[in-house]
Formats: sequence, structure tokens, C-alpha cells
Amino acid sequence: MVEVSLKEQEAYPVHVVRFMLAGKTFPVAVDEMMPVWEGTMMPKYATLRKDQHSWPLIFEKAFAKLFGSFRSIASGQGSEAFKAIVQAPVDYVAHANNFLVNHDKVWDELLEAAQQGHPMVASSQADTHGIADHHAYAVLNVSTMEVNGKQERTIRLFNPWHHSTYRGKVPNPGAAATGDFRMLLEEYVESFSHTAVAKVKPGYVMSYTILSKGTDRLLKRVQFEATNSKPFSVQLAWPDRRISRRGNCDVLDPRAFLQITTPEGMSLRSSHSDPMRRALEMSNVRVDLPGSMGPYFADIEIHFPQGEWVDEVVLNAYASEEMKIVDAASWPDDVKWVELGGFENRKVNGIYEERHSFEFLAQARETYWHRDYWLMMPVYVDSTFLYWCEADRRWQVAEAGQLEEVRQGGCPALAKALPGDDVLSPDLPKNFQVPVDKLWMKVTSAGVVRNSNSQFTANSLIEERAAGSCREVLDRMQTLNNADDIAAKRFDELFPPDYSSIAKPGERCGDKARQQDEDCRKMSEWAALSDIVAFAAAA
Repeated sequence: MVEVSLKEQEAYPVHVVRFMLAGKTFPVAVDEMMPVWEGTMMPKYATLRKDQHSWPLIFEKAFAKLFGSFRSIASGQGSEAFKAIVQAPVDYVAHANNFLVNHDKVWDELLEAAQQGHPMVASSQADTHGIADHHAYAVLNVSTMEVNGKQERTIRLFNPWHHSTYRGKVPNPGAAATGDFRMLLEEYVESFSHTAVAKVKPGYVMSYTILSKGTDRLLKRVQFEATNSKPFSVQLAWPDRRISRRGNCDVLDPRAFLQITTPEGMSLRSSHSDPMRRALEMSNVRVDLPGSMGPYFADIEIHFPQGEWVDEVVLNAYASEEMKIVDAASWPDDVKWVELGGFENRKVNGIYEERHSFEFLAQARETYWHRDYWLMMPVYVDSTFLYWCEADRRWQVAEAGQLEEVRQGGCPALAKALPGDDVLSPDLPKNFQVPVDKLWMKVTSAGVVRNSNSQFTANSLIEERAAGSCREVLDRMQTLNNADDIAAKRFDELFPPDYSSIAKPGERCGDKARQQDEDCRKMSEWAALSDIVAFAAAA
């Protein structure tokens, strides 16, 4: 993960940190000049105490360089850090609403993660029991212990500020000076919204392939082979919110679907539909596989309503062996599709894909099926399809379970296009009719949003104007392993020790958890890491 090189006799240390972002690795080289508090040798951001490793400062500086400044990496989620550093799948244990949380379930999940040795980070949600709000704590262990004469379930945590303000029922002698403390499970659930869990497995490695997409959509099939029966995970990843923000682009919220077919013919599916994963800015979908030897196939569909600047996505496998991921039979490029939008009935909105095989023909025409049908079949039947009603000479949307009725000449409908309108027209017909109190009413904004014959929408034109800045962010990230240049010049031209590496002009810096907010220009004093370490050792 981290390489330290001393260039010949110059003895100028340069560290190379390899981060995993958007599913692939980005090496970042940094020297040992670090921001410090004015007039001291105390690190400004990540802290350092006597007899502690200095690598958190190195990681933090490399992450700041990756995104352009220390200010640009302020705040975030533990899941984001895990994804970037440990290169393993990340899960979460949700416990935001204390009144609805099943404490036994939370305990079991945390206990299992601790027993597996998975790193965990807790994100605070309220200033309760002395826990700082909007702050991240490391979860060190989960165990039962005697508290005030009673066996209690406890969580051991560490505050990266190196001191504890916990005020709860568990005695913690000395915790105020170290930041290492325990609290009851019930207190933990009240104080923290969720726990991020990095599912690190010893000896596992990441393999990936880069998939180029079209203007806004990718349909792809790839294959790979496992030579052992150990479990592994497959993820489809794209640029996260921090990259979007850095380039001043709209945050990506793609419609992403991943289906893995095992050697036994079993299909496992995942989609980017979990509200909690979205809230935690987890920019991937993942399928966990029990493991078996033989060939696997991955069917991928990803659509970016906003994202003209995204040229590629990444499919990776986290497994006990390296896997070669190669193209399989491609999905046809000429598949016709229609996207409907503007309907209050949410099940009508979405992308419908053409199906013209015999089992999907109705009234002598092809039908178009909502992508949710393909994701969840055969267990999910509450989906919709688009068909041509011959009696009324119009396109209509019906329930998936009504296909046979349509085949018999019936025309059930959740929504109707105007008679004669072509849903594949590049003019994108609107004014669909919907039932309101048993009457069919026209809705001017409801109808075809895009289709396989349309070119650009207003959103895509807006995105095209912003595409350059976001592409520049991604391109810059590929150029940050300038270790030889740093060692030769004893200076990092790409991330110099001055204000430009702290923040953009006019930005304010601080820590919401500490209720700090000040001019970033006050934070531009730097010192060598060797001096910082010596100061900490003498403190």
C-alpha cells in the first residue's frame, strides 16, 4: 500500500500511497512537509502523539493531494476512507433511529465483524453521552464485561482527537487522556447513526477491468474464472461525490445493475437502489459470491442521467486470487429503449427495453419491459411493461402480470400515450394520460424523457458544459506519482507547502465536530515530519 524510497545519497524521503477510487488504483507521491499549528510543531489535521506511527499524516496528505487541497477532504464518511485505503468491500450496520433499531441484530453484526477482524468506523449522529456530533470514531472491539455489578454488552472506541469526552455508565479510568473508552451498546446506538465495516480478508487481492461507456449508458457482459472455491465479491464502481464536487459537476446518481451468473447457473443481482448506501456516498454496486470453481459471467447495465463527463466505469473482483476479466458476448448495440418520466405513479417511471422474442409478443408487436423486471425476476412481479394497444392505436403501460390479458386483445393501462404518438420518436412525446377518479386526465409533463433515437437532452447539454472540469480532475489524478521529481528537487511542485495546498482562495476551514470555523489563510504553516515526530517524542 505504501512505499518509502530514499533517493541515493540525498536521503529525501518520498512516500507513495496507493488509493482505490472509482474501482481502480491511483498512486500518489508525497514528501514529508506537513501543515502545523502556527508557532508549534503540532500537526494541524491528523494528530500525532508520543510513540505513535506517523503514517496517518502521510495518508492524509496524500489524500489531500489527490483532491487538490486539505480543505477538499474535509468531512465525509468512514466508508469512503475504507474504500480508498483497504481496497475491500465495505458494508454498514444501520442504527440511526434508536426507537426502531433491533439492538440484538446490531450487536450480532458488530460482534461478527469484530471476530472476523474487520476494521470498523462509527459516525456520530447526536451529542449524547458526551460523544462529539458529526465525528468519526474507530471501533476497536465488541465484548461483554461487568459494569456496576452487571454483565453488559459494550463497544470499545477510539477518538482520533486522543481524548475522550464520554459521559456514560461505563467507568473508563484514564480515557480522558487517551481517547480509548468503552460504552454500553444502548448508548452506542443512541449516539451513532451507523457503523462502516471494511470486509478485509487476509491474502485477498483486487483485480479489475476498465469498461468504456457510451454517451450516458453502458450495457456489457464480461466473464472470469475462479480456480478455487473461496468466497469473493464483484463490484461495479464509478466516480464518487467528492470527485464530482471537486470538478463542480452534478453528483452522479446512476441507475446501476449488476448480475453475476455462477458456474452452476445461479444468478445473483444487485442494484444502486439502497437509500442508505446512497446517503453514505458508496459509489458502487456489489454482489457477494459463496465461491465455486469454474467460469462466471457478469451482466452490467449502468445509466447516467447526469454524467456526460464519465468515460468509463470499473468492474473489480476482491478474491483470494487474481482474476482475468475479459469480454464475453456483447449485448446488442441496437436494442431499442424508452425512458418514461413525470408520473406520480413511480412504477411507471423508468427505462423500458425492447423484447421481441415470441414469449413477449403481444397484439402482433414487440413489447418494452421495465428494467426492474429483469433485475428481480422471477420473484418480483410488481413491475410494468409498455405495449401497443391495437384497439386504441396507442402505446400504453400495464402491470407485468397483465401480459396474457394484453395478448388476448385487452388493453389494461396505468398510463396511455396520445393516439398515434410514437414512443420512439426523437420528438419525445408527452401529454400522457393517467387515471384520476376513474377519469383519464392528460398530464403535460408526463411522457417520454429519452429514447434510443434521441440525442441530447437539456440535462446532457448542461453536463457537457461541465464535463471539461470533471475530466480534468480525473486526468490530474493519474499524474500524481511524481516521486522521482520530488526526490530530485526536494520539493513537490504538484502540491507545494503553501496556501494553495490548503484551500482555494476565500474558503473557510475548521472542524464541524469541534465547532471550528476560520479563514484558511491562518492554516498555512508547514514543518518537516522528522521535526514533528521529534517534538511529539519530547512532549
